Formats: sequence, structure tokens, C-alpha cells
Amino acid sequence: MKKIKSQVNLKDRIVCVTVTGAHKFYYQSSKSKERLYLFTTEDFSGSVFAYFRDNGRCMGDCGFSLTIKELYEDRKMYRNPRIGKIFDRLPGMIDYVLREAVEQKEQVKHNNRVNNANKVIYEDRELAA
Repeated sequence: MKKIKSQVNLKDRIVCVTVTGAHKFYYQSSKSKERLYLFTTEDFSGSVFAYFRDNGRCMGDCGFSLTIKELYEDRKMYRNPRIGKIFDRLPGMIDYVLREAVEQKEQVKHNNRVNNANKVIYEDRELAA
């Protein structure tokens, strides 16, 4: 498994939710309960489900989760090629999703500044009149 960038905490979680015919993977930061969607597999794999069920923590009705640290420490995932492919895909998707989330927050801040600037301009015009 490739190394995930340093901005990711080792206590952050990868959540596997099994839906009919596929698995959905989410990234959940240790500091918040917000989940960021990573990807969906094309088909259901019993070995992936069993791996998360046996090694992960149950998140109620919302699937099973593993921390980033647990993923790095457990090397038996590479015995199964399907699990190996999924875990090789995770670092790139996590980096992409986090980068997109930061860009979205910056865009919201920029939009708020622009909206506030319009209010200031209109208030100045009213005071001048």
C-alpha cells in the first residue's frame, strides 16, 4: 500500500459500507463525523466484506471501519488480489477527496467575501447619499 500524505491522521478511518451488489468506501476524519465518499466497487466481494467484518469495527448499520494505522500494520490483505487492488487505490482517492474538500471550502470562503463586499459597497453608497 502506498504511503498516504502526512495531512492524514493515522486515527482517521476508512469505512466500507456493503450495499446490494457492491461496496462503497468512505473516508472519515478522526476529528469529525463527516464522511467523504471515496469510490464504489463494481461488484460485491465476499472476501472484502469478510476482511472488514473480521478486522474492523462495526459502525452500527453503516458498515465496518478500519483506521489508517490498522491498514498499514496488517499485511495479510495482500494475500487476496481483490483486497490488494482496493487498498492500492485508497491513497490516491484519499488525497484527491481531501484536496477537493479544501478547494470547496476555499471557494465558499471566497463567495462569502464577495457577498460581504457587495453589502459593504451598498452600505457605503447609502451613507454617502
